[in-house]
Amino acid sequence: MLGRPATQSMADQFTLQEVFLREDYQDILPLLPARPLRVVDVGANIGAFTVWLKSRHELGEVFCFEPEQASRRLLRANLALNDCEVHVLAEALGGTSRTTSITPNLDHPQATNIYKRQENRADAQTIRVVALREWLAATPGDFDLLKLDCECAEWEIVASTTREDLRRFKVVVIEVHGDMRETPQPVSAFARLMEERGFETIRWDNVTHGLYIGRYAS
Repeated sequence: MLGRPATQSMADQFTLQEVFLREDYQDILPLLPARPLRVVDVGANIGAFTVWLKSRHELGEVFCFEPEQASRRLLRANLALNDCEVHVLAEALGGTSRTTSITPNLDHPQATNIYKRQENRADAQTIRVVALREWLAATPGDFDLLKLDCECAEWEIVASTTREDLRRFKVVVIEVHGDMRETPQPVSAFARLMEERGFETIRWDNVTHGLYIGRYAS
């Protein structure tokens, strides 16, 4: 796996440790079917989650969303190094479709989000945000897994996507951050929001940067 040169936070190195050494996502494995997986990875960053998942389970079709340019270059390189045939998409996913700009967080690249930006910075990047419900309307079929690590956008994605659309995902794993909508909810409200969308809570850390794992309650 390739990462950026060390910053003060050792951000990419920390990501690789939590995904490959600590295996923070391992609780999803018993929930997944034995067949090759159809996966949506939102906030794919440098590809750690998808590469880890391939090391633990056979993959079928995978869609990786990563709007930030430097992270996306590393994502493509790491996928190629690990023989992962994946659809890499340059858009961000959100609750509504729009054009916005992002400003890379230089010390914590994985914390770059679609909300905090400085328009006058030379490295600001104009990106397209696509509503999950619109992407699903254009992408047929069901999915085995939805992974969201999109730095606060998980709130608007879930709130703006219907229960009928979200039922197309059998399992979800979400790193939950603060709610940055106009009327924010406390982090503790996230599990209830998922349950209102039809999911059975399997794991809920109930802290910022903690994980929510849910299974659609058929």
